[in-house]
Amino acid sequence: MSPKKPDSGLRRNDKWGRCGVVFTSLFLAILLLMTSPALAQQLVASYESWRVFTVAQDGNNVCYIASVPTKQEGSFSKRGDPYVIVTHKHRNLEEVSVSSGYPYKEREDAAIVFGQTRFSLFIKGELAWAYDEAADKNIVKAMVRNNEMQVLGTSWKGTKSVDTYSLRGFTQAHRHMKGLCE
Repeated sequence: MSPKKPDSGLRRNDKWGRCGVVFTSLFLAILLLMTSPALAQQLVASYESWRVFTVAQDGNNVCYIASVPTKQEGSFSKRGDPYVIVTHKHRNLEEVSVSSGYPYKEREDAAIVFGQTRFSLFIKGELAWAYDEAADKNIVKAMVRNNEMQVLGTSWKGTKSVDTYSLRGFTQAHRHMKGLCE
């Protein structure tokens, strides 16, 4: 099965207090590079480790939820800020994207892990996505059912990272996001 290509849309403790500003700035910068009109990103709500955002894009509201890791481990010496985003694409489709804060090693999948369950993600630059819509749906279902998940990645230099994300507040943030953009 060949990976689907990401589109030009959004395919991507109080640690959030420190990282939230950096994450929001980074994400807005990425959005500005991907689209030409000015965007107005808005933080709508916070649920534990997850934040709900909306952004106007091409006259429509795009909704997404995002989080940063509660724990970062690995053989890296320096990298940017990792994050996970779930973007509401339309009625029954959400897209999961991750960044480990570095360019991924080419031809080596990243992964999201829930205990013994592993989902492979294809990479492009600093971002990784599920291979298809079914995988996106299964990852979101696993996020609802679990308390934490890990994102595993390998940088272009060969360094490994394991980022642990709390899923506390995910279900509430997910419901809120869906309600905003149904």
